[in-house]
Amino acid sequence: MLRVRHAYFKLETPWIDVLMGQTWNLMGYQPYYIPAILQFPGTVGGLFGRTPQLRVSHNFKSKAVNFEIAVAMMRGA
Repeated sequence: MLRVRHAYFKLETPWIDVLMGQTWNLMGYQPYYIPAILQFPGTVGGLFGRTPQLRVSHNFKSKAVNFEIAVAMMRGA
């Protein structure tokens, strides 16, 4: 069976970014933390995964540090 893991549309403007589709959950901006396991995504109840969503965000950029703030509507647990 063919499965879609990541499929999304992202619109970037100087003021706001809009993402719509299936990609990593907003919580923690995964997959930056992936446990050392043989089979991904791994443990039940892990804080990472993929889900359909509508996300609105803004990235504040400077020479020293970048900071991103976002909100998302996602499928329920």
